[in-house]
Amino acid sequence: MKNKIAALRREKGLTQQEVADFLGISKPAIAQYESGKTESIRPDRLIKLSELFNASPAYIMGWSELRCEPSPEEIRLLDACRSLNPRGRAQIQLRLWELSQISYYTSDIINTEEEAYLRPIAAHADEAAPEVLKSEVERISKLIEKNRR
Repeated sequence: MKNKIAALRREKGLTQQEVADFLGISKPAIAQYESGKTESIRPDRLIKLSELFNASPAYIMGWSELRCEPSPEEIRLLDACRSLNPRGRAQIQLRLWELSQISYYTSDIINTEEEAYLRPIAAHADEAAPEVLKSEVERISKLIEKNRR
């Protein structure tokens, strides 16, 4: 618990006093949590810390390495992965890695024209028609040419 609370607090850019104020306790109490001198936290305070740090109570207490509990969708995906044989799991890993490298699939919004040219030609993954792929190539070519000027 001691390393988790201090690390989460620093990650969020908060002081011990700010966390203490949020919980309605003293700064020395937070220091005791972080040093490990206090090994238990009242449930109401643990829930508040969980909300503040966007982390599960089990993670904060050091009982789990998962920062957040998986969502129902993540559990369904995990179950589907577990149903695959080793060859299928290898393909899942490869395809997940590939998709994670494509901003088209990892970013919800492309704000500027400069960012748009970074969006890859990912239409093939959606079985797009050749004319769609061609228009993507033309669009990116124009943006690259414009950026060269």
